[in-house]
Amino acid sequence: SRPGFKYDGKLILTEQSRPSQIPYRSLLPREIDNLLVPVCLSATHIAWGAVRLEPVFMQTGEAAGFAAALAKKQGVAPAQLDADLLVRTLVEHRQLVSFFNDLKLTDPEPVIPAAQYFATRGFFHSYDAALHEPLTEATAKVWRQGFAELQSGNLDPRDLAARVAKAAADTDSPPTAQSRGEEILRMWKLLSAKRKPSK
Repeated sequence: SRPGFKYDGKLILTEQSRPSQIPYRSLLPREIDNLLVPVCLSATHIAWGAVRLEPVFMQTGEAAGFAAALAKKQGVAPAQLDADLLVRTLVEHRQLVSFFNDLKLTDPEPVIPAAQYFATRGFFHSYDAALHEPLTEATAKVWRQGFAELQSGNLDPRDLAARVAKAAADTDSPPTAQSRGEEILRMWKLLSAKRKPSK
């Protein structure tokens, strides 16, 4: 350690920690298709420092429970379960899958699960959903492109998030007549109408 070094005592962190997601595949042990491991899940020794907390275990346990129920209902092993179906089921039951500064899962608004879902697919560039803000033309264009890619199975969430960030930086883009939340809810309803209900 050097005198006055601002990162003294930190382990590999180059900036403040940020919220993250735990992928479903980390609950699935290799070569065992019919087992879910919500506590001793697959994580690096660095990630384990954040994962090994009771609130995380409560959420991974709930996710594993829903996954087991869905797998049984569909007649498949948990390893063959459609992860997108699991995410949709979790958000429909108000399980936190994406962090936002300005949303509460307990709010009864139907757009909350929609925002949670689309955040996992790269439709938001920050931790502020700003659902009541006007949707700009630039963001609307990128969201609609992303939605088409999602429906066709060609969506890369990281690429979409980068495109959304670029669109959000376009301060000259005029607002549309609808809010960000209205567009997210519209896409959610379209997506839900094309898929079997998860309940």
